[in-house]
Amino acid sequence: MGKMNNAIVPLFKDKEHFADLFNGTIYDGRQVVKPWELELLDGESNLFFRDKNKRNVNVHRFRDVIMKWKNELYLCILACEIQDKVHYAMPVRNMMYDSISYVEQINERWSGLTKEEKVVDSGEFLSHFRKEDRLYPVITLVFYTGDDWEGARDLYGMLGIHDMPDSDVLKKYIPNYHINIVNPNYMSDLNVFKSDLQIIFGMLQCKKDKNTMRRYMSDNKEYFMSVNHKTAYAISAMINSDRLFNDLEDVEGDENMCQAIEDIYSEGVDVGREETIRTTVTLLKDMCSVEDIVDKLMDYFKMDEEKARTYVV
Repeated sequence: MGKMNNAIVPLFKDKEHFADLFNGTIYDGRQVVKPWELELLDGESNLFFRDKNKRNVNVHRFRDVIMKWKNELYLCILACEIQDKVHYAMPVRNMMYDSISYVEQINERWSGLTKEEKVVDSGEFLSHFRKEDRLYPVITLVFYTGDDWEGARDLYGMLGIHDMPDSDVLKKYIPNYHINIVNPNYMSDLNVFKSDLQIIFGMLQCKKDKNTMRRYMSDNKEYFMSVNHKTAYAISAMINSDRLFNDLEDVEGDENMCQAIEDIYSEGVDVGREETIRTTVTLLKDMCSVEDIVDKLMDYFKMDEEKARTYVV
């Protein structure tokens, strides 16, 4: 698990955030998924089968976050995969993850039956699935924090089926599989989120412009002055701030992100100022005396003589 996953997965293992992500994404903000209806599941999956040579094969996979959602009407499996870079095989990867979830359900149902209940017809015994059995739906979201998703969004895109001769005929016999990309960078309505995901995603949309980020944090100063460590850690990863990420890595408790971001911004300003001063000195060296350069630095950059001379020597 990489840095991005280490930071963001704990955020969505929180049931309130997980429910809000799904409500905002698939229910347009309606509070359908309730946090107390969720049960965190182990993301580790093992699928055993025999290949054509009768050798045992073990398919071992980890899902980033997966929860069982059970209310009085039905039960679903909800999953979230975290991506900061495009995964060009994501449709097949997610299709495999979801398929394993369905296979696990079939195995669990069959293994949970009594010996008497397994007295079924040959078709049911062969499939380990009874005629009246039903599977729980599996819904997977791909939470993507990068720029445009340039990869395929479905299996057809990976197959290039749209450009094939007789593609309409092929589509009748080749089932498609679509992935659900959630990219906060391009969400136009963040009001569909009711938790602090609304503020977090808003900040993510500001990550390319420090001035815009400072204004946004100022507008939401009360929130950013006391962010819990888990959330601050996730935000630092989402906005690709290595400096902030490293500062938070070994810290616990609430964080004042306003001050942290201000320090990073000021550091950037200082670096830019240093580069400007040194470039100015380089340009003036062939045209002016040392004393003239010192005078100009004192005038242009409002520094004392002693400081100005350190750049000329």
